[in-house]
Amino acid sequence: MKLFSSFVLLTSFFLYAGEIDSLLVRGRHLFYSSVEEPAQIETAIAVFQDIAKRQPALAGRAMTYIGSLKALQGKFAFWPHTKWKLANQGLAVMDSGLSMNPDDIESLFVHSSTCYFLPFFF
Repeated sequence: MKLFSSFVLLTSFFLYAGEIDSLLVRGRHLFYSSVEEPAQIETAIAVFQDIAKRQPALAGRAMTYIGSLKALQGKFAFWPHTKWKLANQGLAVMDSGLSMNPDDIESLFVHSSTCYFLPFFF
């Protein structure tokens, strides 16, 4: 019986880890497609919020992606003050995500590549 319960626990752990990995892949795909397709942004934000909720160890990375997506919403906004507001909100969320796990390479890449493409006055 002990062996069976250990097997069930290990199997459920690996299935859960696989589910998180597939959510990350889906989130990344939506993130990169959001650069050209603004309709994907809200879906991508929802996926990364789900990742942050399900896997606290990845919350910093998810917050960095969410902040970048928030800043990306500014790219598609019509009014300049809305662009400014969304970019600043995105930067704040990215900074908080990066501060949660400052050694995460993927978070550093997302943060730096987003900041690189912002205008000079940000």
